[in-house]
Amino acid sequence: MSKPTPMLAVSGSPPGTDSWAVELKFDGMRGLAQSTADGLWRLFTRSGREIAAAFPDLVARLDDAFDGRRLVLDGEVIAVDGDGRPSFSRLQRRIHRVSAPISVITETPVDYVAFDLLELDGAPVTGLPYTERRALLESLELPRHGLQLAPSWPGPEAERVLQQVNELSLEGIVSKRRDSTYQPGRSRSWIKTVARQSLSALILGFLPGTGPNTDTFGALVLGAHHRDGTIHYLGCVGSGFTGATRRILRETLDTLVVDEAPVDIALPGVRWVSPILVADVHYRSLGADGALRHCSFRGIRADVAPDAVEWPAPIS
Repeated sequence: MSKPTPMLAVSGSPPGTDSWAVELKFDGMRGLAQSTADGLWRLFTRSGREIAAAFPDLVARLDDAFDGRRLVLDGEVIAVDGDGRPSFSRLQRRIHRVSAPISVITETPVDYVAFDLLELDGAPVTGLPYTERRALLESLELPRHGLQLAPSWPGPEAERVLQQVNELSLEGIVSKRRDSTYQPGRSRSWIKTVARQSLSALILGFLPGTGPNTDTFGALVLGAHHRDGTIHYLGCVGSGFTGATRRILRETLDTLVVDEAPVDIALPGVRWVSPILVADVHYRSLGADGALRHCSFRGIRADVAPDAVEWPAPIS
């Protein structure tokens, strides 16, 4: 049985017409859930990495909910903060584990929010329009089984929903063409509009820390692939880390140190690393040179392949 390949959205403004529907964009990790012929459930990230062992509580919930039915769901794995908002930073406690002991499951519970259906009772439904797939997904009565269904609104409600998303400090919205089929890969039939600017960046190195950060690092050096395939400097991020995150990251970075800089820029004191870790960061704006301004660290994206990290804006 092959791994499901996800459909991906492009960035843009919501069309806001009757030809579209609007869903919430969740601050979590993409998860494609697939049941097998022998009754087992598999869970994959956007990049195809299998993560069922890290989320046995979700797998058990899926198994109880569907009792051997052959399904493929597309959705988001989320962990909520103290205010009930999905928090990618909180989800970090679960993402990188090969397995999850009971103590971790109890301390950091997770939920699964489904927003699409790729297969129903062993038959593919990706060729159906969004509206029909959505109706089939709703017929599964996910909330009755302890799973969540992404809320949906008519396209003309986009601006109102986005305003509420901003007021509640949520992630954003995704507009979906009502007549669109499920197309693996990036498609303009799905348009994401984020309330907060965020992106994935390669970790290229780290700068020394001072004071309480002397034994870890002061900031991470970031970069991304330019359209010509080379890696370009994207700036540094020095905020958003907990003490524990700094220690764990430093231990990992020490194993990746290289002598040659992966980017053509002079930064005194930096220790370069092999660019295989992907950081998720918030930022306020991009400078004239394309570098990030006022950015903060949110976590490591284990679900994003390093070679998929692209420059966020055109540069000369």
